[in-house]
Amino acid sequence: MFRRHWRADETATRGLQFQGGPRLLRLIEWLVRRPWWYGSERILPIIQLSRPPAAAHDPFDGLQEWLRKGRFAPWARTGESLAARPPSRGSGPSAQPAAPTVEDLTDVAVKNLASESRTGRRLRFPHYGLALWLLHLEPFKPDTPDREREKIAEQLQIHLRQRLDSTPLLEGLADAVGDFPWWVRVTSRVVPRLGLRFMRSTWRPPRWFAQHRVASNRDFYQLARDFARPGYVAAHRDEADKLLVDAFLQDLRVAYRRTGVFGAGRRRTTYPILLVEDDGPAATTLIRLIEQIGREPRGRPRPRPRREYLLVITNPVQDAAPGDAHAPADARMAYEAWADRQLRNGADQAAVLPLRLPVETAQPGDWERLGEVGLPRRRVPWMSTALPVLLVTALFVVPWYNHDRCESAWRPPIGGTLRREPFGADGSQCIGVSDGRYRFFAGAPDTDTGSWLREVEDEIGAVNAEVIKNPNHVTVVYLSTLTNTTIGGDPAALEELRGLAAAQWNSRTAGAPIRLLLANGGDQMNHGGQAARLIAGAAKRLRVVAVTGLGVSRQGTKDAMHVLNAANIPTLGTLLTADTLTSEVVSYHQVSPSNSREAAVAAYYAREKLHVTEAAVYYSGDEADLYSGNLADDVQKAFSARGIKVREVEAYRPPNGTTGADVTSLGRRACPGKTGYLVFFAGRPDEFDDFLGGMSVCSQRYPTVLAGDAITQFALSGQGDDYPGLPLDYISLASSRVWGSDCATINKSVRFFTAYSERGYGDACANGQSSRAMFGWDAIQTVNAAIVQVRTVNAGEAITPQSLLQGLNALTGTHAVPGVTGTIDFSYRGDDPQLPANKTVLIMRAGEGDDSTLRLQCGAIPGARKPDPGCPSDVTD
Repeated sequence: MFRRHWRADETATRGLQFQGGPRLLRLIEWLVRRPWWYGSERILPIIQLSRPPAAAHDPFDGLQEWLRKGRFAPWARTGESLAARPPSRGSGPSAQPAAPTVEDLTDVAVKNLASESRTGRRLRFPHYGLALWLLHLEPFKPDTPDREREKIAEQLQIHLRQRLDSTPLLEGLADAVGDFPWWVRVTSRVVPRLGLRFMRSTWRPPRWFAQHRVASNRDFYQLARDFARPGYVAAHRDEADKLLVDAFLQDLRVAYRRTGVFGAGRRRTTYPILLVEDDGPAATTLIRLIEQIGREPRGRPRPRPRREYLLVITNPVQDAAPGDAHAPADARMAYEAWADRQLRNGADQAAVLPLRLPVETAQPGDWERLGEVGLPRRRVPWMSTALPVLLVTALFVVPWYNHDRCESAWRPPIGGTLRREPFGADGSQCIGVSDGRYRFFAGAPDTDTGSWLREVEDEIGAVNAEVIKNPNHVTVVYLSTLTNTTIGGDPAALEELRGLAAAQWNSRTAGAPIRLLLANGGDQMNHGGQAARLIAGAAKRLRVVAVTGLGVSRQGTKDAMHVLNAANIPTLGTLLTADTLTSEVVSYHQVSPSNSREAAVAAYYAREKLHVTEAAVYYSGDEADLYSGNLADDVQKAFSARGIKVREVEAYRPPNGTTGADVTSLGRRACPGKTGYLVFFAGRPDEFDDFLGGMSVCSQRYPTVLAGDAITQFALSGQGDDYPGLPLDYISLASSRVWGSDCATINKSVRFFTAYSERGYGDACANGQSSRAMFGWDAIQTVNAAIVQVRTVNAGEAITPQSLLQGLNALTGTHAVPGVTGTIDFSYRGDDPQLPANKTVLIMRAGEGDDSTLRLQCGAIPGARKPDPGCPSDVTD
């Protein structure tokens, strides 16, 4: 950005009044304006303004006027004419001043660059000051090493007190180079002999000198000894000059680096400019050293573009400009071409950008065009404020954001597969998939069930750590309701997780072992779609080939299935039974039977075993519940087909619902019991207790109650004991009772029960019969069987979601899975090939406590008792 006008002095700017002069100024302004992005720095050349001998005016005068008035960048002008020293004391009146040296030129540059400026903090040159101290050590010949140390320490102490006053340097240079750190000054004055050692061990500049090529891998003290030898500096003048110039450039590197959060380099928005009058051998040497050091900092080759924080401009008078020199009017394009060569060739490319100045023409309008260039404005170092503000903000925002992502407070806020959502009245739940860092049950209640949930999650994590060592492992995500408000929700989740964990552990040595990750769809799968999107987003990174579980038959489950199907991830339901799910997406399969098969078995049992002639059906009025209403409809149709009169099909009002009757009043309305009368409850366990409470008005004459599979956990938990005399039958999808009552034999002969016991989960045969655990086991077994089918076709093929889906479709006939919940054979000849054909459905009679007896078995279970004759079949020949 430029101010509107520059009132350029006509005489001072005469050297810039030529065609292309304004473009030259614009190039300089653009070069010194530092990119705001921290990872970007400008490649700064040594601009050579080649003047013809006929040129009467120096362009540096105009540049100096422009820089002085603009005050947008630190700058200095040096040269032999500006650095000439007066004759030394004691010389005669005719004595000539000493010829300026490289040191004299850099002294002028340092003093001017370090002067007070509006462009940020003042530049300081401690490396340069230390180099001056080395060059001006008083030569001596020590008698002993101890005397040598004392002499050097004495000179350091004098230097600290006088700050360069003992050396013939320019006035004010000591203030320009800066002071030694206070701890070095204090130590050197209190314990002089330790001062030098303490300085080189606690201050960066001495360590930099020790790493310099001049030091030849020696420490700073040894370097100081060399410089203190008589005649050393004179004999090594070239190396001394190079060390001095390199120290000068190192101070600029340190001042402009932006690695520190609160460093001054972040606030420096313009590069310094050094105008070098090319008027003698010292100036030529200085320019050569700056170019050479820019190529090889610290003496090491640098095969990358020049990276020095200093724009050098020279003004040699030459009869003929270099052949590759360009006119100032093409300065920007010439620089772009030079920078491209630097990026390609690095150290092999010259650092000089030659520009050929024309003979001054003094054409009308040249002066006016210079004024139109304007004076550059200093860019506000907003990043110096923005970054600390961002960091301070991050101290609050990052922990809050990571809390929302269910991550640790200071984890980088990128990616993430979890999101926090409200849960209950004032709690929260984490939705999505965990790669193992987050534990869903870490905050579970301090009860037996809560403790067991934490244990099984830890065990799954331990097996995962073992499995991922196999490069052929695959990842299966278990998506379910890991946060529950339903009655028996946590015990049900525990049993299913134990079945999954036992199956994973049992197959951990397979050719393609399973890494099992847990995912939460929220209470009642209300956030199933969101969880599925998080799974799909991380599927490639986590190597997910399938998702199993899927919680309960609700709208959130359907949403999850559609999201995962769109991501080409196959899904395998464990205990889902709603008829509509298998028709939603082609990538979905399920281990459990459908509601229509449950209804057919229930109708057969009611008519043929209980001789029912009349029934009433009650279900949940929750519109998001895909299971309850669908089961009630299927039961009504199946009962009617069996000649059972359905006198009432009524929905009850769920909690927070608006439609349906009061569930307690429906329980009362179901009374009294009579011969041939059955009450079928197709609702959820949360309201079943209230329903039975209403039915207790006819406790002397209870009707027979048959409930859907959702009531299994209610019955096994012994809650039916509160209603003595109630004949309660319920549909169960798995039970150890199909193998008999000899648990000792069952635990030895059936692998599921053996592995379940070996994992320390207890006796699955006697302990509640663990029907959910069996479905968790069968889900993993089904995935393993699908992997076997993929490997059978192509042993070397990597398991992908697409190939696993093909493997699931191949589980038919002789390739069916001999599950503990029944044969899993996807050869159903109806409209739903994703359903297992003739899947086992049981009718159980609830007893005292967790004891239940088997009343009916429809569907074969390998190794178990034969199914009852006459059961309905869903396979038509």
